[in-house]
Amino acid sequence: MDPDLSSTPDPGTKKVQTKGAKAEDANAIQLAMLQAFAAVIVFIPFMDRPWAPYAAAITGYSVLVFSMAFRDTECSLRKPEVRRKLPGYLVLHLLFLAVVYGIQSHSIRLAPQLPRLMTLEGRKGSLFEWIVTFALVMLAWGQEHWMRLIIKSRLAEHD
Repeated sequence: MDPDLSSTPDPGTKKVQTKGAKAEDANAIQLAMLQAFAAVIVFIPFMDRPWAPYAAAITGYSVLVFSMAFRDTECSLRKPEVRRKLPGYLVLHLLFLAVVYGIQSHSIRLAPQLPRLMTLEGRKGSLFEWIVTFALVMLAWGQEHWMRLIIKSRLAEHD
């Protein structure tokens, strides 16, 4: 166990930790708002088009993944080693976007065939919508984790 965590922190340290936690919460809220805003901006002008839900999902997914992957100084795009590898990260991201498109298109086709219990719309959406959203968030988390591992291994090679 870390000795710093087991010992009683002084009041000044506790304030710094609390401020850091509040800053992370504020960043998470800003990230969620940015993702929702980007998806809405893409969706509203084109809502009558058949491809609008796909464009909104792909936009929101991309904002989520890249803001999570490059969120701190360790994996920042300001580092030249990270910037040099950006085309590779974009190719990896395109593969994941194909999976997002597949999940979304299959879910749209599958929804009419599901029992009413799964597709019953409530105030917060249907159970099926929540399952699809959870699957996409887990996919985004997996991609972000994979990208950060690649970035960290590349940075370790340069050190």
